[in-house]
Amino acid sequence: MDRIIWSRSVADIRLAAFTSEALGPLGAAPSAGREEADGIVILCLPKSGWTYLSMLSVIKAGGAWCPIDVQWPAERRKALIGKARAKVVITVGEALSNQVKADTAGIDQVQVIRLDEIEWSAKEVPELVVHHKGKSDRLAYAIWTSGTTGLPKAVGIRHFSGGQAIRSLTGVIPHDPKTLKDSNGIVRYLQFSEYSFDLSIMDTFYTWSLGGTICSSDRASHLTDLVAVANKLRATHSLLTPAVMAMMKREEIPSLKVLVSGGEKLSQVVADEWSKNCCLLN
Repeated sequence: MDRIIWSRSVADIRLAAFTSEALGPLGAAPSAGREEADGIVILCLPKSGWTYLSMLSVIKAGGAWCPIDVQWPAERRKALIGKARAKVVITVGEALSNQVKADTAGIDQVQVIRLDEIEWSAKEVPELVVHHKGKSDRLAYAIWTSGTTGLPKAVGIRHFSGGQAIRSLTGVIPHDPKTLKDSNGIVRYLQFSEYSFDLSIMDTFYTWSLGGTICSSDRASHLTDLVAVANKLRATHSLLTPAVMAMMKREEIPSLKVLVSGGEKLSQVVADEWSKNCCLLN
């Protein structure tokens, strides 16, 4: 398991290049009360650094991102891309690119952008223009419902609402220097959930709002070797389901200091285990 670290400078270069050269100003993202889909950008990506870069790039370009899980059935992916009425789909790699092209066949005027085909400059950071400053009523992202009663629905979240939620979370989820003394006061958040789940947005923007580090890996590693992933990345925070927590012992991940439990009922046995020298929030 190799570790890939994107420093702030590398991320800035890629963010600026992607936003200015590939996306450009996407036009006005729709307000929460409007139905127009101008500015909606579909993300069809594996769990990787590209996912987080794309979220920021779409926002910088004045759009709103909408995630599609690459492992959803083809019919569902195609239906949701059409339902979002997006004109841009971001993906990476030949296999996923071919999959996206098949998913968008028959949908008019959809541009597919492959991240691995963009020319990244390592010499200088191009000027990054942030479009639509101060428009807090614009959509930041659209997230899909579970679809248990039919085809999932996209729920739009405005910048204002998202910002308020993150500010509230930073007041509840501990990140004080005393708690994080072993990591020099830096939040290192193990981002477990898939980016198509709304909890992943809490993980990501809570961490970034504190100047912390997102720690993540591919889906297979998370499901088969989470303890090794957490230890190698020296994670201090995470959000996990009780079922996942039950498969591990507290002492197996000594760096973890704050754990949020969600998505399922938390049993007393699991709660007792993960309350040992760890702040457990449910």
